[in-house]
Amino acid sequence: LNDNTVDIDLEVWYKIAGAGEGNPTITISAYSLGWSAQIVAYRGVDTSSPFDLVSSSTGTSAAAGTLTPTAITTNTNGARAVSFVATTDDNALAFSANQGFSMRMATTSYDTTTGSDLSIALADKAQAAAGSVTLPTWTQWRNGTDNWSFISDALKPATTLSVSGTLYSDDGASVFNCSAANKTI
Repeated sequence: LNDNTVDIDLEVWYKIAGAGEGNPTITISAYSLGWSAQIVAYRGVDTSSPFDLVSSSTGTSAAAGTLTPTAITTNTNGARAVSFVATTDDNALAFSANQGFSMRMATTSYDTTTGSDLSIALADKAQAAAGSVTLPTWTQWRNGTDNWSFISDALKPATTLSVSGTLYSDDGASVFNCSAANKTI
């Protein structure tokens, strides 16, 4: 998301790691206004089609003490909703209403030497059933109110295996009837 009206760029990049792949490396060429990066790894995500939404919810807001990103709607049971936010000053970010989300990265400010400060944060929430997701309300509390930028999306869970059948002992007697989806038996 690049919106020069609020003087902040927020981008989400992704890579699907291959088997046996090592830790990620980020290389960023010189940028005169400063930058910050966060890396997060999610497991159990569909590697052929990782995003559950048709399109991400993105937006910006003029200076305000709080931000509630636009709600999203997941399409798949078990999707993980994610909320990325950024502000244009070195504010500490926190929830004022978490809506069941877990904060993964926040309450950190990045005070750059060039004076183009920023703060970024990430939260997520597992959605048992597909449907509307109310995103957390974020607050900034260190240096007053500043402009916001947000990206909200959802990660599709890896394909699951459904199992049903009957296990038998070696003498042919029925031992255990089972039927399960998304379970280890």
